[in-house]
Amino acid sequence: EKQGACSVMFRPQNIEVRDPGSTAGEKRHLIAGRVLNMEFLGSIVRYDVAIGGDRVLVDHSHQQFEPPFEPGAEVEVALATDHLVTLG
Repeated sequence: EKQGACSVMFRPQNIEVRDPGSTAGEKRHLIAGRVLNMEFLGSIVRYDVAIGGDRVLVDHSHQQFEPPFEPGAEVEVALATDHLVTLG
């Protein structure tokens, strides 16, 4: 098993935005982030999330009675390990 820094690629619909302190679940990694922007796109909410010095887009399924995360909100991004592609 290799260790160290690498780059990964994933699709915006294959990650989730959660409240800090959530349980990751099996085969998921949680990374702390902060919502920079959000926009409603019909059945999804697209979040622009700052993670460290990077920005990622997250397409989150919109639920009618679930309030969206507002810009500035501290969140955790859940990455499913089976949807990650390692680049080097």
